[in-house]
Amino acid sequence: MLVGGPGEQRAEGTGELFVVDADLVLVSIGYRGLAMPGTENVFDTRSGRVRSEKGGRVASYVDGGLYATGWIRRGATGIIGTNLTDAKEVASAIVEDILEGSAGREEGENMASKGARRHLRQILQDRGIRYITWEDYKIIDAHETNPANCRTENQPRKKITSIDDVIKLIK
Repeated sequence: MLVGGPGEQRAEGTGELFVVDADLVLVSIGYRGLAMPGTENVFDTRSGRVRSEKGGRVASYVDGGLYATGWIRRGATGIIGTNLTDAKEVASAIVEDILEGSAGREEGENMASKGARRHLRQILQDRGIRYITWEDYKIIDAHETNPANCRTENQPRKKITSIDDVIKLIK
């Protein structure tokens, strides 16, 4: 059952258990966001979310140019379509900010002109943060969709549910 007011709700067990016969079960591993170094002033430890404004902009982040989308922005709620809509809103905000020249680390610094991807990679490397590249994602996707890793032929993928296991796979 859900407990708490609007925007504060969380699931709480009732103690009642029952069995549901099913041909397909999708496993949801759960999620609780953690603050990355330097985001403590914008991270809500109670909800596990980054506080953001319209377009996912994290306005009070000291370096600027930080955006949040999906569960780190809203909490572990919604479905793929919800996350997709959220991601499109944030992507639009990033493009808007780049075109206006306000998406830099410092006022007036345009991330597009400085090479936003290179800039972000450098920030992550400087902070010792391991990130997933597109090439890494392709390795993960191939592993998860490999029929040899699935329990049955009808299972489309077997999600890797441990960050440590993902990191071992892509090393």
